[in-house]
Amino acid sequence: MVKVLDLVVLGSALSPLASAIGNARVVNNCPFSVTITPVGNGQQFPPHTIAQGGSYSEPFTSDSQSTGRDLKVTVTPGTPANSPHTVFGYTLAGGTIWYNLSDNGGGHPFQGHRLLQASGNPTCPRNDWPNGVQPSGNQVRNCESNDDVTLTLCA
Repeated sequence: MVKVLDLVVLGSALSPLASAIGNARVVNNCPFSVTITPVGNGQQFPPHTIAQGGSYSEPFTSDSQSTGRDLKVTVTPGTPANSPHTVFGYTLAGGTIWYNLSDNGGGHPFQGHRLLQASGNPTCPRNDWPNGVQPSGNQVRNCESNDDVTLTLCA
């Protein structure tokens, strides 16, 4: 028979596992507001306006309807499909988080402003765009999913 004490001990042992998932974060150091629109599971979620010095965060989330989730970042209000936007994409696959950075919508909204996408684990690879423009080559990186991955705007 299982005792209440056994359940408390088991729950305590599993607690670190439940909280071991990292977050996708966007930090806005730019001298202007940005809009972040999360997209995943076949739908677009309400946008969030982030003022200078503000941030957005969400726990890494699995997407059952596609290969990943996107945080679309624009410098002008409106839907990302109607304006140039930078995409912080990620895919949670078991204990690994795959993350990338790309420009879409026909422009480079952060041109002239450094963008840095990095894991909280300093040994993991990062994307660094010194001029805010997507460089050539593969921008897909991966790391353990227990650390946050942060996109710093105007780093």
